[in-house]
Amino acid sequence: FGKQSADNAPAAKLQPAETEAFNRLGRALKEEVGLAAKHAETAPRRVVPSIPELLRGTIDRLERPVLITRDGQLRYGNPAAQRLFGFENAEDMINDVKLWDRFAALDQPLSVTEIEHGDGQSLTASVQMSVVPWIGGPARQFTIVPGTPSTIEKAPALPDKIEEPALKAQDIPPPEPPAKAQLPPAIPEPAPELPVADDELRAILDTATDGIITLDAQGKIHTFSAGAEAIFGYRIAEVADKPFAQLLAPESRKVLRDYLSVLQGPGVASVFNDGREVSAVVKQGGSVPLFLTLGKLQAPNSRASFCAVVRDITQWKKTETELRDAKDAAEATSRQKSEFLARISHELRTPLNAIMGFSEVMRLQRFGEIGNEKYKGYVNDIHASGGHLLSLINDLLDLSKVEAGKLELNFTSVNLGDVTDHAIRMLQEQATAARVVLRKTLTPGLPNVVADLRSMRQILINLLSNALKFTDPGGQVIVSAQMTQGGELKLRVKDTGIGMTPEQMRDALEPFRRVVTDGRDTPGTGLGLPLTKALAEANRTKFEMTSEARKGTLVEITFPTTRVLAE
Repeated sequence: FGKQSADNAPAAKLQPAETEAFNRLGRALKEEVGLAAKHAETAPRRVVPSIPELLRGTIDRLERPVLITRDGQLRYGNPAAQRLFGFENAEDMINDVKLWDRFAALDQPLSVTEIEHGDGQSLTASVQMSVVPWIGGPARQFTIVPGTPSTIEKAPALPDKIEEPALKAQDIPPPEPPAKAQLPPAIPEPAPELPVADDELRAILDTATDGIITLDAQGKIHTFSAGAEAIFGYRIAEVADKPFAQLLAPESRKVLRDYLSVLQGPGVASVFNDGREVSAVVKQGGSVPLFLTLGKLQAPNSRASFCAVVRDITQWKKTETELRDAKDAAEATSRQKSEFLARISHELRTPLNAIMGFSEVMRLQRFGEIGNEKYKGYVNDIHASGGHLLSLINDLLDLSKVEAGKLELNFTSVNLGDVTDHAIRMLQEQATAARVVLRKTLTPGLPNVVADLRSMRQILINLLSNALKFTDPGGQVIVSAQMTQGGELKLRVKDTGIGMTPEQMRDALEPFRRVVTDGRDTPGTGLGLPLTKALAEANRTKFEMTSEARKGTLVEITFPTTRVLAE
């Protein structure tokens, strides 16, 4: 090992007994070095073991040359040591027989020794030794410090150094081939020319509020971003190499297992990744709802197989609950309103029927003449107003029943031709008074449909009455029906009236809202079209309306194939 002496020992002549002891120690070291050299010559070429990135980076950043030995084998040398001894990489260094002989079996520090450079020159240095944690158990760290004992400061060792007494040469077991099965999976060494990019990428990931976690093939945690630490409350040192499932609630662990299984499979589900909702158990206690997205990593040499992105959706869940509660409250209010309208409508119809009946008797003068003509006019007004009020109450009652889901329909086989004839007879007098042509064009041989006869009559009467109101004299209102190529049946009501803009159509379909048209004051309650649409949908049909200002309006009621009877 070159010139060497004990720490701070004066240069003095040795006694015969000391000389013999020194010679025995030299022979023992020589024999052990010879065994190591022989093993190095016969053993296959050694490779650098997979070293955790944190440990490797700590050693490589040391400015002084550092060599690591364990079980009589030279395991690693940092870049400073590679430059000192003239090697291009660590693998060439640990396979050099001369360097192996010199350091592999060394079990004690050297206060002064001669170190041969890679260029053939020598250097006086001190070799410090400490025991450090390593893969598979403690190892020896030898730090080469140039200078004499009086000028040398103690070299820094690796963090978390394991304090153990110095091992003796006789305690070193015979060298064995590296047990690869006991080493952790390989961690890809970052490219030496891109260290700044790696640090920058980690810094970028740590700024994300979402948690970014990489997992190995067994679902164990490999890396843990700052966002993940904030969500779960754990530091990376607390969860590294632990199953990610342990951070989830028991009911969410099966979701994770199924998710990983899907991604590992060849199916389409591994491509269309839509994420999962899970619950996490946080360190602070309690659970947090998360949205989990897993992706499969494609890097062939990476220890990580999956990347998990977790997002805290506590606020989303709170908003969702509030919206659901508001929706339920609105629906409950709407049901209460509809039920109230249904009850009050029944109560109003009883006295209204009496008003209609008595005014009809007085108008016809069945029990004697009315002497004053003004009284006759009053009676006629009472009867007309009662009829208008009864129509309004009937529409209101039907609309409230539809909204409350309590409208009773009797579905039977209905002939649309008969329904059309009935509606035209009812409104022919009104069409004649308005000087509007009212006609029908139904395809012969139309099949019957499954519908409620009373509501279908009301639908058609409402549509024709509304069309007559908004059609100028000389116009037309046409009722038609025909089969489509898809087997559906369409009932159409088209007029040549004043039409509506898109905004007016939206208002026309809202209950209690009337369409205001310049220069035209038509009576109405604002319930005709909304009620017609509700009755059409209650009959399992599709209601569609199109209109254009000054070009008329078209209403289509489509019966699906399931509501059209075979001939």
